[in-house]
Amino acid sequence: MKEIMTNITLSEKEDRILKIQDAQAGTSKRKLATEITKRWLEEQDVKAWIESVLTQISRMPNNDRYFDAVETLGDNCIMLTEYNVKEEINKIFGKGVSQDNREEIKEKILESFKVLREITDVPEFDPDLFSSALSNSYFTQRTR
Repeated sequence: MKEIMTNITLSEKEDRILKIQDAQAGTSKRKLATEITKRWLEEQDVKAWIESVLTQISRMPNNDRYFDAVETLGDNCIMLTEYNVKEEINKIFGKGVSQDNREEIKEKILESFKVLREITDVPEFDPDLFSSALSNSYFTQRTR
């Protein structure tokens, strides 16, 4: 994971205090931001959040663009998760994986978030983290 984006803005003084506390605790702001994002995703229940967004969209006129954004989000999260799994497997066997598609997939996920922010609150997520949370949410809540 290269970038972690949060909607947390700190003053210069607060930022400095946090850096000092992190250094004393042996952590970093990056690790803290990752943990905050992970906890939010776990608490939010990504599957339920998507279902809620779909319900909201279904009640809107001219909603095709938003349905497309949810579909693009889901499709690209699946592709990114698949890509990440293949990458890890290839690392085990000492093979390389092209990064070309990865950045394109992540960009599509970010674009989907941008569209959905027009109608609902969506924090800024790292696409890898969100796609992982989406997969976990669906696999842990499957009904047979």
